[in-house]
Amino acid sequence: MDAVIRAHAARVRAADPLVAGQDELPGAGGGPIEARDAVGRASVERIAPDSMRAAWSPLVPHRL
Repeated sequence: MDAVIRAHAARVRAADPLVAGQDELPGAGGGPIEARDAVGRASVERIAPDSMRAAWSPLVPHRL
């Protein structure tokens, strides 16, 4: 988690302590994320800023 995300998480915790601990997605390291009736995987892709896809996509898309 980079410094920007850590700072945002600290502000969220200060505003509402009940959401503390929600900073990181469980399973983001590649393992499955399990819920009562579903299983999924988190992924992060990095798109080169000089590529054609960068014109219509975020540079770092996160998917579940």
